[in-house]
Amino acid sequence: MVHDKKKNAPEQSFSVSWHGENVVLVAGETINSLTALDIETAAKLVLAPLRNATFTNMIVDLEQVNFFSSEFITFLMRCYELTKANNGELILTGVSERIGELLTETNLDTLWAIYKTRQEALSVLS
Repeated sequence: MVHDKKKNAPEQSFSVSWHGENVVLVAGETINSLTALDIETAAKLVLAPLRNATFTNMIVDLEQVNFFSSEFITFLMRCYELTKANNGELILTGVSERIGELLTETNLDTLWAIYKTRQEALSVLS
Protein backbone atom coordinates (compact mmCIF):
# COMPACT_ATOMS: atom_id res chain seq x y z
CA MET A 1 0.00 0.00 0.00
CA VAL A 2 1.34 3.41 -0.94
CA HIS A 3 0.85 6.09 1.68
CA ASP A 4 0.26 9.59 0.37
CA LYS A 5 2.17 11.80 2.82
CA LYS A 6 0.75 14.96 1.23
CA LYS A 7 -2.75 13.86 2.26
CA ASN A 8 -1.86 14.23 5.95
CA ALA A 9 0.60 17.11 5.64
CA PRO A 10 0.49 19.44 8.67
CA GLU A 11 -0.04 22.51 6.50
CA GLN A 12 -3.28 20.96 5.22
CA SER A 13 -4.62 20.27 8.70
CA PHE A 14 -6.12 23.72 9.28
CA SER A 15 -7.84 26.41 7.32
CA VAL A 16 -7.93 29.97 8.58
CA SER A 17 -10.57 32.59 7.84
CA TRP A 18 -11.44 36.02 9.18
CA HIS A 19 -14.88 37.22 10.24
CA GLY A 20 -14.48 40.83 11.29
CA GLU A 21 -12.28 40.84 14.39
CA ASN A 22 -12.66 37.08 14.83
CA VAL A 23 -10.37 34.45 13.41
CA VAL A 24 -11.71 30.98 12.67
CA LEU A 25 -9.46 27.93 12.57
CA VAL A 26 -11.08 24.87 11.05
CA ALA A 27 -9.30 21.69 12.04
CA GLY A 28 -9.45 19.06 9.32
CA GLU A 29 -9.99 15.38 9.87
CA THR A 30 -6.26 14.80 9.31
CA ILE A 31 -5.72 16.01 12.88
CA ASN A 32 -6.86 12.54 13.94
CA SER A 33 -3.79 10.93 12.38
CA LEU A 34 -1.02 13.50 12.82
CA THR A 35 2.06 12.70 14.86
CA ALA A 36 3.18 14.92 17.73
CA LEU A 37 5.83 16.46 15.46
CA ASP A 38 3.24 17.12 12.75
CA ILE A 39 0.94 18.85 15.26
CA GLU A 40 3.87 21.00 16.43
CA THR A 41 4.65 21.92 12.81
CA ALA A 42 1.00 22.72 12.11
CA ALA A 43 0.81 24.85 15.25
CA LYS A 44 3.81 26.89 14.15
CA LEU A 45 2.43 27.34 10.64
CA VAL A 46 -0.99 28.43 11.88
CA LEU A 47 -0.07 30.52 14.90
CA ALA A 48 3.04 32.34 13.66
CA PRO A 49 1.12 34.74 11.37
CA LEU A 50 -1.51 35.32 14.08
CA ARG A 51 1.06 36.57 16.61
CA ASN A 52 1.26 39.89 14.75
CA ALA A 53 -2.37 40.00 13.66
CA THR A 54 -5.14 42.04 15.21
CA PHE A 55 -8.06 39.90 16.27
CA THR A 56 -10.27 39.62 19.30
CA ASN A 57 -11.66 36.11 19.45
CA MET A 58 -10.55 32.80 18.04
CA ILE A 59 -12.97 30.06 17.09
CA VAL A 60 -11.55 26.56 16.66
CA ASP A 61 -14.00 24.43 14.70
CA LEU A 62 -13.58 20.75 15.57
CA GLU A 63 -16.51 19.42 13.55
CA GLN A 64 -14.26 17.13 11.46
CA VAL A 65 -12.24 15.90 14.44
CA ASN A 66 -13.30 12.91 16.52
CA PHE A 67 -10.07 12.33 18.42
CA PHE A 68 -7.00 14.30 19.44
CA SER A 69 -3.94 13.74 21.55
CA SER A 70 -2.36 15.67 24.39
CA GLU A 71 -0.23 17.47 21.80
CA PHE A 72 -3.40 18.94 20.32
CA ILE A 73 -4.48 20.10 23.77
CA THR A 74 -1.12 21.89 23.97
CA PHE A 75 -1.95 23.54 20.63
CA LEU A 76 -5.32 24.66 22.02
CA MET A 77 -3.56 26.11 25.07
CA ARG A 78 -1.30 28.11 22.75
CA CYS A 79 -4.38 29.38 20.93
CA TYR A 80 -5.89 30.32 24.29
CA GLU A 81 -2.77 32.21 25.40
CA LEU A 82 -2.57 34.09 22.09
CA THR A 83 -6.24 35.01 22.29
CA LYS A 84 -5.98 36.13 25.93
CA ALA A 85 -3.03 38.36 24.95
CA ASN A 86 -5.53 40.11 22.65
CA ASN A 87 -8.10 40.33 25.47
CA GLY A 88 -10.32 37.89 23.61
CA GLU A 89 -11.87 34.50 24.07
CA LEU A 90 -11.08 31.07 22.67
CA ILE A 91 -14.24 29.33 21.50
CA LEU A 92 -14.58 25.71 20.44
CA THR A 93 -17.30 24.53 18.07
CA GLY A 94 -18.34 21.21 16.60
CA VAL A 95 -17.10 19.31 19.66
CA SER A 96 -17.84 15.59 19.44
CA GLU A 97 -19.18 13.69 22.43
CA ARG A 98 -15.81 11.99 22.90
CA ILE A 99 -13.87 15.25 22.84
CA GLY A 100 -16.49 16.89 25.06
CA GLU A 101 -15.92 14.19 27.67
CA LEU A 102 -12.16 14.77 27.50
CA LEU A 103 -12.64 18.52 27.92
CA THR A 104 -14.91 17.91 30.91
CA GLU A 105 -12.48 15.45 32.54
CA THR A 106 -9.66 17.98 32.20
CA ASN A 107 -11.88 20.93 33.25
CA LEU A 108 -11.00 22.70 30.01
CA ASP A 109 -14.72 23.04 29.32
CA THR A 110 -14.72 25.67 32.10
CA LEU A 111 -11.92 27.62 30.42
CA TRP A 112 -13.32 27.85 26.90
CA ALA A 113 -16.78 28.58 25.57
CA ILE A 114 -18.22 25.70 23.55
CA TYR A 115 -20.90 26.11 20.89
CA LYS A 116 -22.52 23.51 18.71
CA THR A 117 -21.66 25.20 15.41
CA ARG A 118 -19.30 27.82 14.06
CA GLN A 119 -22.30 29.83 12.82
CA GLU A 120 -23.81 29.87 16.32
CA ALA A 121 -20.54 31.15 17.80
CA LEU A 122 -20.19 33.82 15.14
CA SER A 123 -23.76 35.02 15.68
CA VAL A 124 -23.14 35.32 19.44
CA LEU A 125 -19.99 37.36 18.77
CA SER A 126 -21.63 39.75 16.31
